[in-house]
Amino acid sequence: MRPFPPAPVLSRQAIKKINLGEGHIIPAETSIIISACTAHRDPRHFPDSENFDPGRFSPQNSVGLHPYSYIPFGLGRRMCVGHVLVTIETKTILSTVLRRYRVTEIEGGIEGLAENLKMSFAISPAKGFRIKSLPRSHPSQMCVT
Repeated sequence: MRPFPPAPVLSRQAIKKINLGEGHIIPAETSIIISACTAHRDPRHFPDSENFDPGRFSPQNSVGLHPYSYIPFGLGRRMCVGHVLVTIETKTILSTVLRRYRVTEIEGGIEGLAENLKMSFAISPAKGFRIKSLPRSHPSQMCVT
């Protein structure tokens, strides 16, 4: 969800004048577009952002991470109301599939997935995506390669 957040673009309206510093001011009532995709790839917050690194969000690596640097469902009072349900569903589906199968390849790799994305209110694969997997001989083999 970091490289491909479900809500890739957020919009807000400034309720008061905002001084960003260095002479940059956002007047009150200005529409603001926030790109979660850009924020999630910012090297100040996510070094080597194009690489998959599950350890990025470990407790020790999250110390000092800006609270608005990772916003896959928005943030604050206008955060997606379904974010808890989606997170639980995602973990349930992934854990079920990965207990039974070992994913060996995403067809076209991450580049193929990125080229197939459809941007709208939410981001999704335009034509789905294909993976290659092998059945596990025993459910305890939880290693993903």
